[in-house]
Amino acid sequence: MDQQPRLSRRERRRLSTREEILTAARELLLEVGPEALSLRQVARRADFSPAALYTYFASRDELVASLFAESFERLDAYLRRVPVDLPPDRRVVELGMAYMDFARDNPMDLRCILTADPQDLPPASGKALGLGAATLIGQTFRDGMEQGVFVGG
Repeated sequence: MDQQPRLSRRERRRLSTREEILTAARELLLEVGPEALSLRQVARRADFSPAALYTYFASRDELVASLFAESFERLDAYLRRVPVDLPPDRRVVELGMAYMDFARDNPMDLRCILTADPQDLPPASGKALGLGAATLIGQTFRDGMEQGVFVGG
């Protein structure tokens, strides 16, 4: 059986601190928007010095990109639970249900995704943000059209 290496106390503490910072940043992001978010505000909210944040994030853009990336990764994980071998019409319903489960279980991530304006996102966010979800949904509709389940208009 393949086991993951056990993290040291220092590594666990670092991950925990990073999560604390991201939680504070996500709260602020939802209050002020990505364009107005500053590392100084995040540091104050998370009760860290601004310099300490640079240990975890090189810039404000990197922090904002991390927030959006984590939210989309969580959404992708929910959508990937839907079996790809389901008939397309059933898969669409299951993807919708998976999205609703994600929304119920992750309201802050949902708000983060819904407030994401591509023009406000830092370049570090990359074009792949949300691509996993879009690909899964798009492929489902392509499969349905190829199989005659969905008819184009």
